Amino acid sequence: MEQLIDDSLSVLQIIEEALAANDPYNCDFPADAVHLADCHFPDHIADPFALLRVVLGDDRARQLEYLDDLELIADILNDCVRRVQRGETPSLQPTHS
Repeated sequence: MEQLIDDSLSVLQIIEEALAANDPYNCDFPADAVHLADCHFPDHIADPFALLRVVLGDDRARQLEYLDDLELIADILNDCVRRVQRGETPSLQPTHS
C-alpha cells in the first residue's frame, strides 16, 4: 500500500506541474484545457488511477478518467491519499516501515 501511496503522490505532482505549465502566468499561449495526455507519467506507474480504483472503485475511477478534468482528479486523488494515510478506508490500512 505504501508504494501505491508514493506513486499517487508522484501522480499528483505531475498533474500539478501540467496544470502550472498551462497557467496563463507561466506561458504566453495557454491551451483551453490540460488533459491526462499532457501528463508524462514515469514507466513504473502503470496506472495513475490505481489508488482511486482501490478506494473509490473501478467505475468511479473510469468516470474520472473519462471526464479528464485534472483539477478534479487531483482533488479527489489527494483526498484518497489522505484517507488511506489516516486509515479511514474500511478495507485498507496504511503500512508503516
